[in-house]
Amino acid sequence: MGALLFYIFQSTLCLVLLYFLFRMFFRTDTLFRTNRIVFLVGAACCTLLPFMQCNVSTTPMLQQPISIVRNILIPETENPKTTGDIHVEAVTVSATAESNKVMKEETGTEQIVWQPPFSISWSTFLGIFYISGAGIALLFFSLSTWRMWRLIHRYPGCSHKKYRLIVCPEKISSFSWGNTIVLSQEDYNQYTDAILLHEEIHLQYRHTLDLIGMEILIIFHWFNPAVWLLMRELREIHEYEADYGVLAHGIDATQYQLLLVRKSVGTRLYLYGELRNARRLAAAIVRARQSAPLLTTSDLMGAVGGLLPQQRAKKDAARLFQALRIEVNHEMDALAEMLGAAVELLAPGGRLAVITYHSLEDRMVKNVMRSGNVAGRVEHDFYGRTEAPLRQLGGKVTVPSDAEQQANPRSRSAKLRVAEKVGRR
Repeated sequence: MGALLFYIFQSTLCLVLLYFLFRMFFRTDTLFRTNRIVFLVGAACCTLLPFMQCNVSTTPMLQQPISIVRNILIPETENPKTTGDIHVEAVTVSATAESNKVMKEETGTEQIVWQPPFSISWSTFLGIFYISGAGIALLFFSLSTWRMWRLIHRYPGCSHKKYRLIVCPEKISSFSWGNTIVLSQEDYNQYTDAILLHEEIHLQYRHTLDLIGMEILIIFHWFNPAVWLLMRELREIHEYEADYGVLAHGIDATQYQLLLVRKSVGTRLYLYGELRNARRLAAAIVRARQSAPLLTTSDLMGAVGGLLPQQRAKKDAARLFQALRIEVNHEMDALAEMLGAAVELLAPGGRLAVITYHSLEDRMVKNVMRSGNVAGRVEHDFYGRTEAPLRQLGGKVTVPSDAEQQANPRSRSAKLRVAEKVGRR
């Protein structure tokens, strides 16, 4: 058990180092295929390096803490040799029959020494704790896999190229696994070509195998935050790689960026203005409309009034009306199209100034001024240099002063951002 714990300890250090190195040197790189290969090779090396041993005459300074942990986890019987000058002795306190026998021979009297019902070493305790956590992680992985398997086999599928396609009537996020593509009915009706091609590329690049390997690594390293962060990095690499594959197949870039914004920000945020209980509000509105049409604002407030917390009822009501206006007028789509056109139409040195009034708008404008696209993805050239077409001016965002807010209360949420088209005049 001690040897296993020491191996986990060493591989944990390697994985933490891998995460920081990947964040420093590869995260901003746009060569996603290379990033993926480096990621997978690095993860494999982190699992194999602890098996490699280098025999040196003296223990280096950085190796001393590792040697201490080794001597603690691995008993002397398992680790008869110690490296360097550092030696940790294991002290075991127990009352055995042998000690009673020696005491009887020396004193002539038999003394009864209290003996604990059981004794457990630190390595055993840590081993039990580790195995329990790994078992729980394995259980969650098995449950999620079973639920996905049940969902895949619940609905009939059809053959699509060399894959199996399933259209699910439930409101789920479209995904791919193994040799199967699962799309929600909404995605299949509205974004068939783009999303279907996106999932096909996931299967073509065999991203499922990467995820299974990382899930196994999480089971063994369930306690290590670096492993969970590495899983997130791997998922981002997969998504970027699939997105670039979609664009390479001739899908319109502007329309695909709009789709990415809708899927990343979420339709509910468009509809309900980032309200915490958006789903409950939506269900209440649907139920009320089944009884009678909502013709006035009073009717709408009567349907959802009980779901708005009293301490912020006025603010949440304003967000609700704002969200309905945004959806009816397709304001987010219009803003995205305007920003994309402005980036293309501006001459070098030309400036773009936008005033936003809520966080959804401001997030989109900030992404465009930082990266040149509504998705907020900064492009890099072959040498790793950024290729953002705009340069934000003024540093911080401009907000109205206290005097302006008093004179015009509606300006309190306004934010002004200004950017300049880079390049020669």
